[in-house]
Amino acid sequence: MCYHNIHKRNEQATLLMVALGRQGLAVSTQKDTNMKIFRGEKQEQVGRCTVYIEINGYTTELSLEKSFEVVNHSPTGVQWGYEGSGPAQLAAAILYETTNDPELTQRYYQDFKFAHVAKWEDTFEITELEIHD
Repeated sequence: MCYHNIHKRNEQATLLMVALGRQGLAVSTQKDTNMKIFRGEKQEQVGRCTVYIEINGYTTELSLEKSFEVVNHSPTGVQWGYEGSGPAQLAAAILYETTNDPELTQRYYQDFKFAHVAKWEDTFEITELEIHD
């Protein structure tokens, strides 16, 4: 990837952070028991990728339903580790879950995909704080 593209993506990531801050969505740097933690694992033997969200010590599978209202790239599920439709859907799902703002999600999910989701390996963990940073 050329320097220009990397620089442009870094600028876009910075714009996302500024936009999230303007929306009052900054997250405290202190440990917050309400902070959301997203974890994913690929189960190659069954061809499935599962993403979990933990809030207040409770873990559940991340729902894609809200993100489908914003974009519908991959109705069969999510993926990560490359720049395709499955990672785009996951990026939208995580941003929508974090911001609860369809317009912000629509505007920045591709940037979030390139900056984070496309780089994840077989398992990942990202906190709400890391998303807002």
